[in-house]
Amino acid sequence: MIEGSTCLKFVTRRTMLAEAIGDLVVAHDSLSRYEVTAGTTGSYDDVDIVVFDLDDSEIVSSALAHGALAFEGCRRAGFYDEFTVRQAQMAFEIGVTILIPMTAPCDRIIELLTAPRPFASGTATEGLTRDQLGRLGSLTAREIETIRLLSQGLPVTSIARLMSVAEHTVNSYKRRIYAKLDVQSQVQAVSLASAAGVLDSPAAAEGLKRFGGKVPR
Repeated sequence: MIEGSTCLKFVTRRTMLAEAIGDLVVAHDSLSRYEVTAGTTGSYDDVDIVVFDLDDSEIVSSALAHGALAFEGCRRAGFYDEFTVRQAQMAFEIGVTILIPMTAPCDRIIELLTAPRPFASGTATEGLTRDQLGRLGSLTAREIETIRLLSQGLPVTSIARLMSVAEHTVNSYKRRIYAKLDVQSQVQAVSLASAAGVLDSPAAAEGLKRFGGKVPR
């Protein structure tokens, strides 16, 4: 829990989704209230965390134009459906330090939003360069799934079985991952993906089911 926190602000046009998350966080007794705004961001005087919709570049641009970066006391988070190069660039521009995949279970989303900084740094963009975020954004869904399974310490044979592909296909995914991320080992690839929160994106959209299925836009 964030001590002394008072308000969580969502900058998004997906109001139903933001309100669902906000209600859960307030019920969790982590924050006293939340706000949902589209476009202009208003005051940040008593806001502890600002959550930007990284899937909506117009909203992000509007937020920046209205001084979203002027208040240093706010922690900045960004949520997304699929982590792409564009989302990576926006996260860097806004100074996002917590990435929240919308496919994560609700309790995980709350955990990411309310955990103290030492915990949240395990799934943050803090310290990553624009180039690293861009490289992560270039990974395909299958490549991200491969990294997630590699992070669990599974051998290639098990990964191939779980992904319903041949072993040589998994090894091909690994080579492409190393090339895209400019790393030399599995440990480096997993470490980089983990640092950006990419490993919190399961292939199955279990988290969305708890919000009633399809994400409202």
